[in-house]
Amino acid sequence: MVKKRSKKQLNLILIGVLLILIDQLVKYLAISNLTFHQPIAVIKNFFYLTLTTNTGVGFGLLKNTNTLLIFLTIMIIGGVLYFYEYLPKSKNAQLAITLILAGAFSNLIDRIFRNHIIDFLDFRVWPIFNIADICITLGAIYLMIYYLKKK
Repeated sequence: MVKKRSKKQLNLILIGVLLILIDQLVKYLAISNLTFHQPIAVIKNFFYLTLTTNTGVGFGLLKNTNTLLIFLTIMIIGGVLYFYEYLPKSKNAQLAITLILAGAFSNLIDRIFRNHIIDFLDFRVWPIFNIADICITLGAIYLMIYYLKKK
């Protein structure tokens, strides 16, 4: 039996889809308008747009393991969706999960169709990243705060 989705769930799905579309659009614009490894200063000595690719995960870990990372990402997304009914129902926790899923799914699209992830946001004190990475990070932080406050 298929459960009817609530308005809250549909809004979260819409938010997730919009985040994926925004990330993919911005990555397309980055590829179309930037030259690989040629930084463009947005705020000199602070923020640059530097087009690069990533075949691993954050901080250069697990480089050149695209097939493994595709499999792991699909398993994680599938697990979250499969166990969705057991996840916290609070608005904050649901939004955090939506951010994480949207970021993971958008980076998965890159892995499947490009064999790497497109990164372009460069603050020089941190590895270059993208909007999907921001979603995953904010979602994880938001979820940690949710659980810390719950205790």
